Amino acid sequence: MKKILVTGAAGLIGLEVLNNLIKENKYEITALDLKSKEANKKLKKYQNQINIIYGDVEDSVLMDALIKDHDFVIHLAGIIPPLCNLSKSFGNQIDYKGTQNIIRSISILNPKCLLVYISATTIYEKQNQEVTIDSKIKISNEDYFSKTKESCENLVKENLKNYIIFRIPFILGDLKFNKNIYLYQKNEPLELITSSKVAEYIVLSINHYKDFNKKTKILSGGNNYRINSNELMIKIYNTYGISFSLFWNKLFNPYKYHGNIFKEDKKIKNFLKNQNDSIDSYFQNLKEISSKRKINRIMARPLRKKLERSLKK
Repeated sequence: MKKILVTGAAGLIGLEVLNNLIKENKYEITALDLKSKEANKKLKKYQNQINIIYGDVEDSVLMDALIKDHDFVIHLAGIIPPLCNLSKSFGNQIDYKGTQNIIRSISILNPKCLLVYISATTIYEKQNQEVTIDSKIKISNEDYFSKTKESCENLVKENLKNYIIFRIPFILGDLKFNKNIYLYQKNEPLELITSSKVAEYIVLSINHYKDFNKKTKILSGGNNYRINSNELMIKIYNTYGISFSLFWNKLFNPYKYHGNIFKEDKKIKNFLKNQNDSIDSYFQNLKEISSKRKINRIMARPLRKKLERSLKK
């Protein structure tokens, strides 16, 4: 049985990856995350199905011990905007050095190990057409997150024999915590993706790793996940209402992203089982679990109506 190490396993994508891998029932899984009450709470339910280890990807001794014994590493540990854009050194310390440490361990102790690295589509400049993997990369000097992702991609390509790099667009997740949903410019075309779909892609790539080895792919949400950024905010206000994240972002977000849409990878699409989900089904599910947020929706009405007026102009 092949062994898989998942870093950042208690995160939004990490938990979905664990669920998908467990369903496959053909891998020995090790979940790694920083020790905290939240991580322990999320991972505890898996304790009889996987190996759970608490530690830091910057701990070279720990990573050496883990990586030498695994066939695959799915590297999800790191920080996301807007937090990582507050400081150049902050993002570099956590994301770049952690990735560098993993690459060093693989290179020295287990060169056959395959690394799945998660990058971001924010590295692309604004396009007036579908973005492809070969579209021009242009990153603002203040966008430390995207610069770190590009640097990590280069590290992977230069030092590893076996790797898969996925560039992912904005992820629809738990809106209670997902502050980066407010990071995009107003009235822009966006293409989104769900955390469950990202996890499905990742596990797919592991199952068919020979087809994906040494490839860089964009994980497209597809036509069903394309939307104007103003329309997206209207859906959020209608479904979830207003949240602290909105005010947090307005106060502390140092950078705004442009929206893009992405060309679907036909090879990946042909492997996928379910193509029927959409942004509408996502918000329908969200509304069902957010029934207690009536006051939040009422408070959001002025903001929603302002956006609706802007769309009519």
